[in-house]
Amino acid sequence: PSGTGTLPGGFTYAAVSAPTITSIIPTCGPTAGGTTVTINGTGLLGAAVTIGGNPATNVFYNAAGTQIIATTPPGFAGPATVTVTTAAGTASLPGAFTYTAPPTLTGISPSQGSTAGGTTVTITGTNLSGAAVTICGNPATNLFYNATGTQIIATTPAGGPGACTVTVTTCGGTASLTGAFTYTTTTQTLTASPACWEVNLPIPLPNLFKTTLRAQVAPPVAGLKVDFYVGNDLVGSAFTDITGTATLHAFLGPLQIIAISYTAVTTVGTSRLQATAPLLPCIPPV
Repeated sequence: PSGTGTLPGGFTYAAVSAPTITSIIPTCGPTAGGTTVTINGTGLLGAAVTIGGNPATNVFYNAAGTQIIATTPPGFAGPATVTVTTAAGTASLPGAFTYTAPPTLTGISPSQGSTAGGTTVTITGTNLSGAAVTICGNPATNLFYNATGTQIIATTPAGGPGACTVTVTTCGGTASLTGAFTYTTTTQTLTASPACWEVNLPIPLPNLFKTTLRAQVAPPVAGLKVDFYVGNDLVGSAFTDITGTATLHAFLGPLQIIAISYTAVTTVGTSRLQATAPLLPCIPPV
């Protein structure tokens, strides 16, 4: 027989709050995706998650609906909005997760230094902003980055004699140069070559005199900065080449040419090296 049956109170409507997001940890990862993140908030149970508009995967929820664990999708370099969507609504955190391009390394200069550490090195590559640096697995210190993320200036840690791998690590990944920096126990010396000055012809003004100053580090270390002084005046700086030689073409004033000598100064590791050589008139003129 046909008819109608009723079950009083058989379905209950419950108030469901819209989701909220308070944070995502970590806040950055590689453009390739694959970062496991934790999203915190409320009303998150069963939420769909997108990052930069792309769906996250491997999504898990805690029973209280206050936390989601998920895997980031691939994305473009830069900040991305994190969005969760449930039947009760949507919540977003604009720019809460930053995709970071992977770093690369092209070189380190100088390429050797004291086992005591303390050598100031310049590391070059791409996407290096904020990178942690290790040399032979030990962290470098005093890290400074240029604005374009192509250069890091750092201080080497102490290390054992021999070649070491240089590694940089960012949110975008890790890059290494095997055997790029060598720790040495050899003590470097600095020598300065005799120099002469002459009138800066054909038109000497405003630089009346000119000279070429040259200093050499032995055993050779490339990329060391050498400062050249005439009297108490710093007249310029130059970097050592692969032979360990730094050459400076400098201009001098009338008071500087009476100094009769010049001084070259550099630092290798924690050691300050200094050398002095004659600076006399060129006879005959050169």
